[in-house]
Amino acid sequence: MTMPKIPVTIITGFLGAGKTTLLNYLISHHKQKRFAVIENEFGEVGIDGALVMDTKEGIFELSNGCLCCTLNDDLIDVLQKIINRDRKIDHLLIETTGIADPGPIAMSFLSDPYVKEAFYIDGIITLTDAQFIEQQLEDQEIACNQVTMADVIIINKIDKVDSYQKDTVNNILRRINPGSQIVFHGKDSTFDINLLELNAFSEQNFHSSFNALKKQSYSYQKETSNQSNLLAPTKQVRHAGIHSHTFVFKAPLDVLKFNIFVRALLTEQLEVFRIKGILNLNSVEEKILFQAVNSQYATDSMGPWTSEDEKETKIVFIGKNLSKTLLQEAMDLCSSSDPFEPEIFYNQLNRIILGMKK
Repeated sequence: MTMPKIPVTIITGFLGAGKTTLLNYLISHHKQKRFAVIENEFGEVGIDGALVMDTKEGIFELSNGCLCCTLNDDLIDVLQKIINRDRKIDHLLIETTGIADPGPIAMSFLSDPYVKEAFYIDGIITLTDAQFIEQQLEDQEIACNQVTMADVIIINKIDKVDSYQKDTVNNILRRINPGSQIVFHGKDSTFDINLLELNAFSEQNFHSSFNALKKQSYSYQKETSNQSNLLAPTKQVRHAGIHSHTFVFKAPLDVLKFNIFVRALLTEQLEVFRIKGILNLNSVEEKILFQAVNSQYATDSMGPWTSEDEKETKIVFIGKNLSKTLLQEAMDLCSSSDPFEPEIFYNQLNRIILGMKK
């Protein structure tokens, strides 16, 4: 007896657009479904996996790089493990990293006969941040690719913009991808469509968009590269200057020092796209979820540390031309047990920030 194919939803979008929040929403609002979740991490240590609600299924974190660079064999391996381990899964959710091109990920489901027999893509959902997507589309080619490949585009965080900005973003996205369905979403709004039963993915349309983007990428490489290998991995173009640096600290962070450091990092015109992590703070009994996007940041309690928890800080910084050495110095400064002496601390921090600007 032939097993029914497993539907796949690919969730993509630039850094900080709200992908993990949507993932949690889908899981919590479809409790009758059995999900498998694949987390595609950009960084050395899995962070997002800790932010995803318990699905009672495996969460696969691919921490060895970005899937958008090649048709990564690791993804095929994970899909085959899902098939072999449990064919009773109702739905597969894939959350890509914020700088991933969803095209090669989707291509993996079309190019491998074994995988294609077991899965079908229900839709590619791209989240956009209403506040920042205009600038991201101007600065980051990958943001354009994510929008171009979408079956559904969610204009997220509309409660933070006025009607003029909302209409402007809507018009821009419709010009880039006129065939997609656009959905508006804010803090207190709900989705009026079932995002798990879109039936929106067209293989023919996908190949057309995918091939057009490949030609653009290779054309760009031809114009900018002096090397003879004109078909170098697209990673060299699309991720140019973007770095991800992950840190793990056993010693608790000083709340005041860390707060001052983060404010400086986000307001000194440094290209910090995203900060996210679980914090162990010296005067707080609970583990704290920290997230920052562009110049805004927020904290939230994740409840008390349990005996099963590793009481430590795990944090990742994603941005352009970030110095891992200087970030390490700043985090060491924040985790130091030395008493807070404003003049000494600010002098040290200013030296670090100035070093990052060079």
